[in-house]
Amino acid sequence: MNKRILFSAIFVISIFFAQIIFSFEINQETAEKNNFNLSLQNGIELLKKRDFKGAIEEINKFIIADQTNSAAFYNRGLCYMYLNDFELAIHDFTQAIKIDSNVADSYNNRGLCNYYLNEYEKALADLNKAIKLDGKFAEAYLNRASVFINTKDYDKAIKDLSSALKFNPKNPEVFAQRARLYYMTKKNKQAVEDYTQVLKLGNKHYKTYYNRGNAYFKMNKYQEAINDYTEALKTAPNDPEVLNNRSAAYYSMGNLEMAAKDRDALKQLRSQTFPPIDEIKWKTYTDKDSLIFFEMPANWNLTKFDNNGNEELIISPDNVKVNLDGFSVGLTSGVMLDVGQTYPIKTEGDMINFWKGSTQESTKEMHFYSIEFEKQSRLYGHSAVLIKAKMQATPKHVRFDMLEYIVAINDNLFYLYFQAPENSFEYYGQIFMKAIQSVRFDEKAHIFRHIEE
Repeated sequence: MNKRILFSAIFVISIFFAQIIFSFEINQETAEKNNFNLSLQNGIELLKKRDFKGAIEEINKFIIADQTNSAAFYNRGLCYMYLNDFELAIHDFTQAIKIDSNVADSYNNRGLCNYYLNEYEKALADLNKAIKLDGKFAEAYLNRASVFINTKDYDKAIKDLSSALKFNPKNPEVFAQRARLYYMTKKNKQAVEDYTQVLKLGNKHYKTYYNRGNAYFKMNKYQEAINDYTEALKTAPNDPEVLNNRSAAYYSMGNLEMAAKDRDALKQLRSQTFPPIDEIKWKTYTDKDSLIFFEMPANWNLTKFDNNGNEELIISPDNVKVNLDGFSVGLTSGVMLDVGQTYPIKTEGDMINFWKGSTQESTKEMHFYSIEFEKQSRLYGHSAVLIKAKMQATPKHVRFDMLEYIVAINDNLFYLYFQAPENSFEYYGQIFMKAIQSVRFDEKAHIFRHIEE
């Protein structure tokens, strides 16, 4: 064969092989890039489905490969924000802003996180920037109004709420918020107008009638106030504040008979709602195996449900129908048997620490959780602990006081978990302490498999 022809053939084959390798490298790089893009897309879809932890895992895969995409940091920041991890959310929104400083949403959400952390100056700076970038950003006006409310700058808050209503005039909650501020600043006529607009937009909650009635009362329009209080009582006949204010309105009109009638009804209602502790009738409750016994008010409601194979009791003045219902006041009680067969538990002290660790883990996503005191004790010669704590799920939720009473008997755990809103715990706490003092066990609870203390 001609050497030149042979060389040409070899050269062509070499070029072809090099092209194959280069093409493979390009295709592999393209495939990896597509996989990373898919991770971001999957993360955003999981975010929409409110699977925030799953979304973070997917978006993390993308960010490892590409740290120049503002949307990745922004969406991961949203996940952290919805999980109430505001510091991590702020970090991600900041990264998004560094990459693209012209996105109003990034500033708005970072401002909202700063607001939740009570960093009001930082929140205002971010929200001001968001509004500068988008002068029709209704949500940013609402968030900035919230900051002004917390700094007691009510006139500026009213101005921002009014701006928000220009761009979203059919939001009853914004009218209700502005109405409350008008009432607080003694602009009762405007408060009445806004509460009326709330009702026109379909929000006919009894509190709207009650609040408008209060504004009428401040304007000395007592008959209009009575009309609204009466409307509220149709839905909430046992609300003591409404009944009290209607009594005051009747009295101000000179209708002493109706005022006295409402006062008598109020007195009877309060005696039913918060009866003297000494007058409460008690009832004995127990678990399905009759191992633990304790006393709770006889007229409270009992609900039983399965929690991962363990029966729990909810005893509450509220009517809790299923385990997904929320309740404000009451007790959750349960038994965990043979915990040592599942977890590395060697002593009753380990059992107590196991419970405390699981509680700590479950409260990580709460806006606020703080232990006020912890008291170790012995019951029937076994380990027990009483914990008093405060918790708040989100900044918009009511803050609760709680008592947790845990008793470890060998490798079996008994728990009573009491809760009530902070503003009524002084009363309900007395009931809870009486329940704790009444706890007793059947002898059968003491003969379970022994483990060394």
